[in-house]
Formats: sequence, structure tokens, C-alpha cells
Amino acid sequence: MESTPSLTGSAANCSLNPSRTGRDGSLSLRFERRLQKTTLVECRFQLPLQVLTPIQQEDGSTYMLLLNPTGGVLGGDRLVTVVAQGAGTHVCFSTPSATRVYRSPGPAAIQETRIRLGPGAVLEYMPDAVIPHRGAALQQSLSIELEAGCVAMFADTLAAGRLAHGERWSFRQVSSEIVIKQGAKPLFIDRALIEPGRIPPARFNVMEDYNYAVTFGVLADGYSAWRDLQGKIESLFAACTQVRGGSSLPASGGIIVRFLAKSAVDVHPVLHQVWGIARSMVLKQGPFILRKY
Repeated sequence: MESTPSLTGSAANCSLNPSRTGRDGSLSLRFERRLQKTTLVECRFQLPLQVLTPIQQEDGSTYMLLLNPTGGVLGGDRLVTVVAQGAGTHVCFSTPSATRVYRSPGPAAIQETRIRLGPGAVLEYMPDAVIPHRGAALQQSLSIELEAGCVAMFADTLAAGRLAHGERWSFRQVSSEIVIKQGAKPLFIDRALIEPGRIPPARFNVMEDYNYAVTFGVLADGYSAWRDLQGKIESLFAACTQVRGGSSLPASGGIIVRFLAKSAVDVHPVLHQVWGIARSMVLKQGPFILRKY
């Protein structure tokens, strides 16, 4: 596998503006298909963003862990990840562990991910949960641009806080945006703003006694058996009494799955089963085992 890290990460890793709180982190990755394999051909990063060495899979796809070696996201951080997948590439992204967002009395942290898929490319974006600490503020966004024949699978998991520390719904703010487009046509747009201090989630019985909210989505150009996929996922939820979930079929084609869980122990097996069902039906492949080291 070829890898050309154009930036070692040892360059300035603080804000470009000394008067501003937080750090400016950037990560730029580009993949191409060479010799029937997905190859990382360009990698540039500036701490606190970094990646581990990509792992080549037997089917020609690549698995890569996105990481923040500082251990978490702090107020004022601006972290931008840009990924370009060439035609026919297949990449699975995850993180080594949950993303912790630390307390900030000042500016919110900004975490932005932009992914562009070339014709026939496959993306599986499966990061672990975001856990906001007491007083944390985060603005995160995920945008995915698709071309003809692409498949995009993604997951987004938010925890109510550090439960063991009694910090349920004690963060200042979390705003989240997911936008998926094919050309200029929006396929899926999802926006959420949670401000527990202004509108406590319990006030409207939001999430009730659940502590994790999970969104999983699949969009695949050319795939049509969405109702069959939905039926299998709904059957899974009917058998999983530890979570509460459901799914919907966007008019543009695809499936959006949402479920609530009380603990991380409940989240992981159910999410991986949902993902496994989608992989089996859409990609005709078996479950993917996420290696975290």
C-alpha cells in the first residue's frame, strides 16, 4: 500500500490566531483504486487530528482509524477532516474510542467532516459515540457527496453525558448536522440542537430514561430492495428488548435507522447487527469486525 504523508503533524498544532482559544486541526485524505485495491495516495494532517496506518482487507477495501491523540475535543477547537475517495474505492472509517468533548465556558468546539465519493465508491463511516462532559459545547457536521453508483453507510451516536459522573444532560450545547447529496440533489438532511439548560430533554419526555441516541443510514445508488432491508431491521428491533428503535425510507431512496439505548453495552451489539444486515443485503458481504488498535 502506498501512503504519502505530506505533513508529519509536527508543525504548529495550535490556533493560527494566538488570541483565540483552541486548536486548528486538519486532516486530508485521498484514496484511489490501484491493482484492484483501495490505496491511500495522499495523507496530510495537523494535530490534534491524525490517522493510524490503513489496514488492507482481503476484499481490496481499506480500514482506517481516525484519532485525536490529545484524548478529546476542547472548547474553541476547529477540527476539519476532508476525504476524497476515487472511483471504485471502498473505505471503512472508525475511531479507537468514543470522542470526549470537555467543558468549555467559552466558544464551542467545531468538528467538521467532509467526504466526497467518486463513481462506484463505497463508504462506511462508523465512529464511536460522542460523549459531552459537563459544560461542554460542540458543533459537529458531516457532509457526504455522492456520484453515480455510490454506497454510503454512516453512524452517528450521542451520549447524554458521562453517566458514571452523574452528568446526564449537563452539557451546554450540542448541535449536529448531517447532509448527504448526489450532485446538487439533497438525499438526506438531518439537523439537531440540544441545549439542556434552556430546554431540558426530560421536559418533553425526550429519550425518557434512555442515554444514547443512535442514527444509522444507508444510501445506495441503484439499490431497490429497501423494504426488504427495512423488514429485517424491524424484526431485529422487535427481538431486542434492550433498545427502542425504528426505521424510515426517504423518498430519494435509502434507509434511516434510529434507536435509543440505556448503555454503551446495549449500543454496540445492536448497531453492529443493523450494520451487518445492511452489509449483507446491499454490499453482499459479511459483518465487518472493527479492530480498535
